[in-house]
Amino acid sequence: MKQIKNFILVFLIMFFILPPCFAKDKVRVLSLDGGGIKSLITLKMLAYIEEGTGKKTGELFDYIAGCSSGGMLTLYLTMPKEHDCHKPAYSANQIIELFQEDSRIIFREKVTAKCLTKPAVQLFSTPYNLKTMMEMTTNRFKQYRMRDAVTDIFVLTFDTETNMPIPFTNYDGDYNPTQMSTVAAATSVAPFYFSPIDYYDKKANKHRTLIDGGLVAKNPSVFAYGEAKKRNPNKDILMVSLGAGYQEKYDYNYDKLKNWGFLKYSLPTYTFMLDGVTNTNDLYMSNIEQTDKTLRYFRLQPRLDKKDGFDNRPDNTDQANFDILLRIGDQYVLDHKAELDKIIKELNEENKTK
Repeated sequence: MKQIKNFILVFLIMFFILPPCFAKDKVRVLSLDGGGIKSLITLKMLAYIEEGTGKKTGELFDYIAGCSSGGMLTLYLTMPKEHDCHKPAYSANQIIELFQEDSRIIFREKVTAKCLTKPAVQLFSTPYNLKTMMEMTTNRFKQYRMRDAVTDIFVLTFDTETNMPIPFTNYDGDYNPTQMSTVAAATSVAPFYFSPIDYYDKKANKHRTLIDGGLVAKNPSVFAYGEAKKRNPNKDILMVSLGAGYQEKYDYNYDKLKNWGFLKYSLPTYTFMLDGVTNTNDLYMSNIEQTDKTLRYFRLQPRLDKKDGFDNRPDNTDQANFDILLRIGDQYVLDHKAELDKIIKELNEENKTK
């Protein structure tokens, strides 16, 4: 009888006590696409997730990655409170207001662009002033450095001299002393719009010429997955990848392109490259999910239509355009509530175990 009691006790321990102790933790990863002012749509999705979880984005995720405007959002979301360095300063709804305000400053045209028109200036120079960008990011991110982020972050830039991506994180001792303001500008200075950033890399003991990280990964989910996997090899990964909106290019059909030369192809090719990498990385992550059973992958990417009335350029800061993008974001949240609710459920379940 005593042996039976002992067996039952062991059985209860094995099946009701030990599993929670040895359960695999999940690493909660957020990946944020670039997209200029269309990132307002991304913020609308994050605001809905925050409302459903009762927490700010910087508290919900263990790891946040972004590039271009998504890199800028990463820094907004993880910048610490002034009097509580462990809490994020802003919610997604607060950033919606800040993002509009800061975009108007960043995209303030030079005098030459106003006089000669922006497209004319872009043929030989940049229409926006890098100094203005740096003043805005310094004002917004103050004295904070990458190491001050409230959770692990990964912000991507691109070095034109080595033709290599340069990631800035809060956990790499060589790069985490870098000012958030510098990284925010470096990940956002898109070609044709801003001059590059001259950055002295102490690790490499050389100057780097940094531009928009969107050139190599407008959708940084592959980088985010690889980094999270490398740093947490024994944990499951819950990844949420949010796009800023994608407009299909129906105008670029065979009949239109078949006789194009260099001049006509040059600008569309830049667009093809950015959107192509975005969609390729999504496809790659979907394929990884089929083989890596430790990965749970969510991808939300609005498909935009010209009839919605928005301007697809990344620098139109008219309030009317902001309002259209915010309405698109609200409608997308309504249309994809079921998917967003699944994400909220997963995050809430994870929060219970933390």
